[in-house]
Amino acid sequence: MTFRMDRASAGLNRAQFMSVLLTSLGTLEWKDYEGTEEEKQVATFILRNGSCLKKVTISSIATDPNRKLEMLKELSSSPRRSPTCQLIFD
Repeated sequence: MTFRMDRASAGLNRAQFMSVLLTSLGTLEWKDYEGTEEEKQVATFILRNGSCLKKVTISSIATDPNRKLEMLKELSSSPRRSPTCQLIFD
């Protein structure tokens, strides 16, 4: 199962995410990631709890390379429940 994350779907609550994560989420594509505190919490929640995750692709709208590097470091250091989960940051 693939879930595409964008501004419209960012309002989903944790219960909805948990339901999807625990059942079959294998791929997540998140576009327009800004790295806000709320987005960071959702992203780390998904990485920590996505037992079926194989690939998470996050596309940032940030143009500052230092800001992008900071976001990448924050997400890369987050523990992942799935040992096969690959994080791709664009």
